Amino acid sequence: MLRMERAKGTIPVLATFAMLALSMLSGAPAALAHQCVGVEILRAPEAASPGDLIVTESSATNCGDPARGFNLSWVLVNESNDQRVLLKKTVGKIEPGRTISGFNRLLLPTRLRPGIYHLVYIGEAPSGFTAEDAVRIVIRRRGR
Repeated sequence: MLRMERAKGTIPVLATFAMLALSMLSGAPAALAHQCVGVEILRAPEAASPGDLIVTESSATNCGDPARGFNLSWVLVNESNDQRVLLKKTVGKIEPGRTISGFNRLLLPTRLRPGIYHLVYIGEAPSGFTAEDAVRIVIRRRGR
């Protein structure tokens, strides 16, 4: 029998599919199948300096969750040590099947060390489903 590895042990894959099929036949909603969010970074700078106000363009799509608030966050992740800096967190209401897009103003911390980072856009649906998109950004010393 096939087995699927999990953080807290293993469960048979066929048993999981059987439970899912039984729940769908019994009329229980397949809640996890359609509750999602998709995010995309459309435009972002390739380089910036600590203290800069950068402008990005992004979109977020509701893949079928009822229209509730989606958590949308911008995080800067240092490539060398995985240190994360939260730049912005908002809640966006998106109708099912719709996409929102717009510009984001993000203020980089003045104490940010120069180096290579990943600018990560994270979307979290009320169901807990998470999606992300990332671009590389070089943080240079001030004055260069």
